[in-house]
Amino acid sequence: MTTAVARLTTTLSPFCAFLASNKRGVQRRSPSTTSLITGAATIVLLLLSLNPPAHSQGVCTGLCQQQVSCGPGPGGVLVTTAVSGYVHAPNGTDPLPNVLVYIPNSPVLPMPNGVQCGPPPVSGTPLALTYTYPNGSFYLENVPVGSNIPLVIQLGKWRRQFVIPTVSACINNAGGAFAMPANQSQGDIPRIAIQTGATSAPECVVRKVGISDSEFTGPNGGGRVNFFPIDGATTSTNTGGDPGLWSSVNQYDQTTLACLGYADYPDEGEGAGYVNAGGRLVAEHSIYPVFQYSPYFALSGRVFKTFQRSLATNLISPQ
Repeated sequence: MTTAVARLTTTLSPFCAFLASNKRGVQRRSPSTTSLITGAATIVLLLLSLNPPAHSQGVCTGLCQQQVSCGPGPGGVLVTTAVSGYVHAPNGTDPLPNVLVYIPNSPVLPMPNGVQCGPPPVSGTPLALTYTYPNGSFYLENVPVGSNIPLVIQLGKWRRQFVIPTVSACINNAGGAFAMPANQSQGDIPRIAIQTGATSAPECVVRKVGISDSEFTGPNGGGRVNFFPIDGATTSTNTGGDPGLWSSVNQYDQTTLACLGYADYPDEGEGAGYVNAGGRLVAEHSIYPVFQYSPYFALSGRVFKTFQRSLATNLISPQ
């Protein structure tokens, strides 16, 4: 019942917050009316909390059948079967916060391609889940007991699946470190476009994260990080020119535009459509024309352009 109440409270919290913020409908009610509403809500909560989660209503299948009740431990503290560990970037060093960690109870489906608004789907019917702390650590409770227990880590479209050899009942099973995939053979990596320029190298940052060199290719090279060189770094499958980045940009989850060294980008105003479709856009320095000529980003473009001119003036003639 405790689990059911906790899940119900989490589910209803946004609804309760909405009611609390709707002051017009609440402030004029009499105390008796408010009491009746409170009483009715309490009864509903109690009735709903008596219904266990769906997986325990006679349809407990798969790993659900391997979850165990441990009961209270020393001092009455509730004991649970847990798995703990850390989640890192593909380089195995940098800790990752706010990563979803869960035990799937059904097949994990392929990650959808292309931009989309909102967070990517979480598949596999999570049976137990949690999120990592700022230092990358996590503590996952109510884990099924047994051998070869699957575990998934996901952050956006970054996702990797693991198998825990053994989970023992009613203890904390130290799982060690789990790293995001460095290449497609290890898991899901978002598709990233990088327009390389002459005066900065954001592609090096992506490489330092730990993505394998094999993933750095041209648009048709099969890698997850595709180069669109203007006058910057190239790959073996894309050695120069900008082969139509904006005509295919919606295929990419994230697009990074490196500084070209001049404010004359050939596709001015194209950023708005991509961002509105759900794309993540990172633009450096002199790329403000991408935003300046769109009504959605016009102010940002003007402010950035003014800042650049002010910075250049101060560098030449310090005040």
